[in-house]
Amino acid sequence: MTSDQTRFRLDGLEPDNLLAFLALLGLLRALDTCRPDWHSRAGWDLNQPPLRPILTIVEPASEQAICDFAAAGIAQLAAVNNFETASDLRFDRSVGRKLLCRAASEQSGVEARYFADLCAALIFDAALDRERTKVEPTPLAYPSVATSNFLKNFIVLCNAELPEKRGRDPTYPKGEAGCIAQALFAPWQRRDRPVGLRWDPDEAKRHAYQWRAPTKDPPTTQHGANRLAIIGLSALTAVPTSSGTRVQLSVLGGLAAEIGSASPGRSGPRQLPCYPSARCSLIHSCVNREPLNISVWITSV
Repeated sequence: MTSDQTRFRLDGLEPDNLLAFLALLGLLRALDTCRPDWHSRAGWDLNQPPLRPILTIVEPASEQAICDFAAAGIAQLAAVNNFETASDLRFDRSVGRKLLCRAASEQSGVEARYFADLCAALIFDAALDRERTKVEPTPLAYPSVATSNFLKNFIVLCNAELPEKRGRDPTYPKGEAGCIAQALFAPWQRRDRPVGLRWDPDEAKRHAYQWRAPTKDPPTTQHGANRLAIIGLSALTAVPTSSGTRVQLSVLGGLAAEIGSASPGRSGPRQLPCYPSARCSLIHSCVNREPLNISVWITSV
């Protein structure tokens, strides 16, 4: 760990990885929960290749302190997730509306606001399936197939402060702060289980054209990044869009010039640190709303 400083280069968060982007958003929200006086911000380190985000705070601190407070913020926010007996995001329409109303009516603190934002990022009671009986979740949630279930795995990650034991592996983190440090300050080794939520391209297992079923060789992930990402997901509020006669959910994107950043070949990504609230305002106020484009999202923070 380094000595106290106010700027931290996050070498583990690659700019073209959705999981890393969500982890960055989660880091900012977790720190704002436990240390709002730090006024945590994020920008890009353009002076030292390869391109990586930098975290900026107003008071000097160590990497250990960053990880300690991030872990505490995750635990504080993840503890309020309450989907009751639900086992799938494809709720009946009335159940989905009840969940959204309950989450919105309980906004009495930082934790309650997080759960309301999370529910708004996952479902919308007017976006229904073709039979118009069940809600369709955000496109960032993979469909439930066989034993793969997004909501169940999400809840598992909320409760799992550490990854599964790996025998005598010397790289196994001693605590949740160490798990966060492995995700933020070093290149990812991806040795952890349980599996993530398929936001990392390296977790993809294709069944087509395989000599044997990839289920016999299950993917591994970076657990600390997934713990941060379940918090960061709450920043990406899903919005309804019309598709023919149906209403479907999408994640707001847009042209880079419309959300305060330049596309490749122009002036480059944002270097000055930006508060989470300002970033969300830029994302949600884009004029032409288009499907999610990860390169646009990454260069806009």
